Amino acid sequence: AIEAVAKLTSEVSEIQVGINIVRRALEEPLRQIATNAGAEASVVVERVRNSATEIGYDALNAEYVDMIKAGIV
Repeated sequence: AIEAVAKLTSEVSEIQVGINIVRRALEEPLRQIATNAGAEASVVVERVRNSATEIGYDALNAEYVDMIKAGIV
């Protein structure tokens, strides 16, 4: 979902604000998981955002992993 929203843009400023709000809301669960694990949330979100789609943050082991292969998803 984040990938789809990231591609959206609008020339109408109110719509662009809404797009940005949705994008941030979709990142919030990862931010909270990272924070709860004692990691720097903005770093985790940025690294996951710039990784392949199946890569995520394994908070238990503080690693970036293929979420399917790791059995998390």
